[in-house]
Amino acid sequence: MAALSKLVAWAQGAPVLHSNCYETIHTWEPDCNTAWLVAVPEALRFSFKTYASFYLVTTLVGAKGNLKKIDWSKFTKDTLRSTVFLTCNLIFYLSFLCQIRRVVGFHSIPTLGYSNGILSSLCAILVEKKSRRPALALYLTNLASETLYRQLSNHGYLQTIPHGTFIPFAIGLALFKYLSTKGGLGKSMDGFLSSALQDKPDSGNSHIVNVGSVVQKNLPRAFKEMIERLKKDCGKTAACDHDDSCVYNGSKVFFHNASIGLALSSILSIVKNITKPGKIPAALISRDNLKMPLFFGLLPAIYHRARFRRLDAYSTEFPPLLSAHARNFETLSLQPLLAFYTHLVETGRARWIKHGDVLLYAISCGYVLGCATFEPHAIRKGYIHFLEGLTGNKIKQFNRWHFDFYGAESSKLYGRPDFNLNPKFVTMNPDMKPY
Repeated sequence: MAALSKLVAWAQGAPVLHSNCYETIHTWEPDCNTAWLVAVPEALRFSFKTYASFYLVTTLVGAKGNLKKIDWSKFTKDTLRSTVFLTCNLIFYLSFLCQIRRVVGFHSIPTLGYSNGILSSLCAILVEKKSRRPALALYLTNLASETLYRQLSNHGYLQTIPHGTFIPFAIGLALFKYLSTKGGLGKSMDGFLSSALQDKPDSGNSHIVNVGSVVQKNLPRAFKEMIERLKKDCGKTAACDHDDSCVYNGSKVFFHNASIGLALSSILSIVKNITKPGKIPAALISRDNLKMPLFFGLLPAIYHRARFRRLDAYSTEFPPLLSAHARNFETLSLQPLLAFYTHLVETGRARWIKHGDVLLYAISCGYVLGCATFEPHAIRKGYIHFLEGLTGNKIKQFNRWHFDFYGAESSKLYGRPDFNLNPKFVTMNPDMKPY
């Protein structure tokens, strides 16, 4: 064992931490096994709340709001399975931190979250159902790429671009549209993209007109006359494939999609605050509750505006570049690359990597979890809040002050910890450097 420790230390060529797990990681509990057991109840509660919200929204969308069409048995099974998956990811993460230290005899950069993060993610993703694995792998790969950029920027290797996440989203959405025009997207993804952009009014979107007609029956006469003027008087280009004016068509698409976004955003706000009913009214009228409706509405509206009114001479795959400015949304640049790779596999020009989604999730999630331990300020703020909720804020209690000598400013986000360690289980003076 001593030889293994020396070999690892020589291979990485970096200082190591000789403090024990209690002093370094799970400062809330001296015993390694009890430490992750203490975190389980909060993890289960948070995971169930997260996935119940997720599956409720996706199920309602799939059933078009008809509760009678919902398979509640499948909903419950999927929610419980995903809850166990997410909780297992946390349990394995904390457990492997201690187990790896016992094997090598110390903590170091690779063992302070990265190696155990990969192992824990690999074990946990096998719990989740296979159909969910590609989406999880893709989401974590997007997050990992963003985290890597932030990390390199923090260390001065790259320059931070203000609002830079606009760029990969715009490029990704444009690539999606390009693949759609070339027939490179699957039916489900192509249908989703067309629905999001309201790009094919003759492909099942006639209900928009029906809904609008029903609403107009109850409007004041002056308002109806204004709508008729918008339809007829504002005009349209020769490239337009809609019956009414461009202004009316864009307004109709905006309000339809915005209403869907508002409904989804309101459901999420209610579920999020279900344990605190008094906060629900304030959450429903908050500015944050309007972000999703505005994005849902502006994305197709700006897309059509750019396509028919400003870019008549250009092909239709480029207007999404403009519509992407509707909102600073998460990175999409890797998703069309996956869609393109899938297209190559289906046409026989590439081979599918067996268990590639599992490996991609393990590596990407492991990297992000490693950063959560070693350099949490490099991770997107929303995901850090997610990890805080999953761990019951225990991720804040890691003794990152001990990691600062590596030069990554590990304690920058949470500062020096103010916990009181039990002297019976401490191996060194807490005011001295542990290496």
